[in-house]
Amino acid sequence: MDMQIITDNDEILLSDHDIHVKDFIVSSISLLPDYSQIEGRSGQVDHGATFGTRTIRVPFYIDNYDNHDFALLRDKLFDLVIKRKSFYIREMRRLKRKQYAFVDIDESPKQETGTENLYVGGKRYLVRISNEFDIEQMFSYGEGELEFETTELPFAESIGTSMDIERNGIRYNDELWSYGMGLSHNEEEWKYEHNGGSFRIYNAGIDVHPFEQDLKITIEGASKNYELKNTTTGDTFKYTGDTTGTIVLNGANITMNSLQAFRDTNKQYITLARGWNQFTQNQKRKVQIDTRFYYL
Repeated sequence: MDMQIITDNDEILLSDHDIHVKDFIVSSISLLPDYSQIEGRSGQVDHGATFGTRTIRVPFYIDNYDNHDFALLRDKLFDLVIKRKSFYIREMRRLKRKQYAFVDIDESPKQETGTENLYVGGKRYLVRISNEFDIEQMFSYGEGELEFETTELPFAESIGTSMDIERNGIRYNDELWSYGMGLSHNEEEWKYEHNGGSFRIYNAGIDVHPFEQDLKITIEGASKNYELKNTTTGDTFKYTGDTTGTIVLNGANITMNSLQAFRDTNKQYITLARGWNQFTQNQKRKVQIDTRFYYL
């Protein structure tokens, strides 16, 4: 097994530094319920729940050359994971148990096919180290456990976006996509750019809200009284300004030709439900919907 660390400047495997992952243990997301009591009424009133955080535990070991090397690896691990800024991690596993293949007498040793570490899906987690840890040393061997806590959103998120699918399709060998991500071989689900009056797009993960998750909608050539509606969720966006051009809804930010345009709208946003989302627009314009997919 292995783990990749992704920062703004680098992508690092723990195995590149002789730090060997024993497991990658992902907890479920905690729920934060909201209840209240009413005097004279049995039970409690359920106001729903929000998602909290999740933890990821990564037990590891190091097998070093000597006592000096142990100290160097220990300090390197501190440098890799103890950061004030959040970073992404990815899980890697072997398809089969590590073992050597049979070779001829004059061949060099080699591993059996399928025993190398591979990324488990095109997913990543935004985390920060949450525990103080040490490495218990036994001669030249040492082991410990890293515990991470998700920051911002607790979900696993796709590394690729819907527009990556629009441009390149789904190619499992580029390590952006994999089985278990809610995608299919049906190319009808791969369209995230449309220009008809009615169209639909597929959200492979949980519901997406632009205030919390990555969602960018680009509308080219929109003019006054343009309207885009997601009939699946009931969300309707309207542009009421006099300018014609490109509208971009990027998270909570709305622009027309790169200038702020929130006041020239109905001040409503588009969200995405899980699965198919049916859209209509009253002006036939080119619409691009670029989002990541999020998973529990």
